[in-house]
Amino acid sequence: LTAGAKEFVQRMQGQPKPLIKAKVFDYILKNGQIDVDPADWFQDRIRHENILGNLRLKWWRHIDEDVLTEMHSLERKAWSLGAFFAGADFSHTSPDWNNLLELGIPGLLERIREKRDGKLNAGSLTDDEAVFYEASVIVYESVIVFINRLAAWAEKTATADAAHGERMLLCAKSLHNLAVRPPATMHEALQLGIIYYELQEMEGEP
Repeated sequence: LTAGAKEFVQRMQGQPKPLIKAKVFDYILKNGQIDVDPADWFQDRIRHENILGNLRLKWWRHIDEDVLTEMHSLERKAWSLGAFFAGADFSHTSPDWNNLLELGIPGLLERIREKRDGKLNAGSLTDDEAVFYEASVIVYESVIVFINRLAAWAEKTATADAAHGERMLLCAKSLHNLAVRPPATMHEALQLGIIYYELQEMEGEP
């Protein structure tokens, strides 16, 4: 997986970084080894080798060591005076949980497409916006693929593990539902929240 992702990034050199990151995210969710825990009520396991985290760190180092070199002496002086600490930060998020739970992944994907198409039809879509929308569509489409992969694995596990079959079928049903609509039960809401959280962590966004 790591070697494939590295080759993937090399082939995309010169493309906008949001697109590169989105396509690597998609590659991992479609090809990373997944698993379900028969004793757990929620499923989210994917072996991702911290590929995106390492990619983000590489880009961060370039910004910090090359682009912001002049800032460091000023920052050190400010820090010595107790004024402030500064640095490049491409992490830390605060998800809009209300929208996530109200729309679900399919609803968020549809909203992205509608916003993009509206700007496109109005002739107001900038190049940067086009990249943002394309990357967003790639990400949410791949999340749906990942959810369906987990659902299929949970169904397979249900037949292989009779002791936990009922739990696995419930997990599979919740996952199948989340791939096509917003959560409608507490279990589905929690399952969606866990998946969203874990994928953000995988992406290197604490």
